[in-house]
Amino acid sequence: MCHKRANRSYIRACRPRSTSHNACARSLPYHLEDKGEIAEIDAAKPAVLRTVPISPCVEPSGLAMDTKEGVLFPGCDNKMMVVADMKTLKVLATPAIGASPDAAEYDPGTGLAFSSNGEGTLTIVKNVGGKWSTVDTVQTERGVRT
Repeated sequence: MCHKRANRSYIRACRPRSTSHNACARSLPYHLEDKGEIAEIDAAKPAVLRTVPISPCVEPSGLAMDTKEGVLFPGCDNKMMVVADMKTLKVLATPAIGASPDAAEYDPGTGLAFSSNGEGTLTIVKNVGGKWSTVDTVQTERGVRT
């Protein structure tokens, strides 16, 4: 079953938690929290096109997307953000983030990926010299996530 709202599609199966989207794309990536996988759905049908494990990520939570460079950024409960190629879903990097991530976002203007973390931090990740790395961690308040 697919529910449409504000240009996002939500699939009700295997506890999907978030969907990144490109308004012009036919397919949408989403993560399956309980399986540690990224799945791609055909937004027109809707139908699952493929699912791929994003090991070593445990319980992906939050999913951001850089549509220009074709990169996905799921936050993971084992204190890492996976950086994955959108076409192949191959894991490119696993920069460290804070504990209990909830949401992820990407800013195309700055090239920064963000993870809000329940421990009371906001982790900032960036591609520096061809390598995705944690560039800063900002203190927030415990439990303040999205």
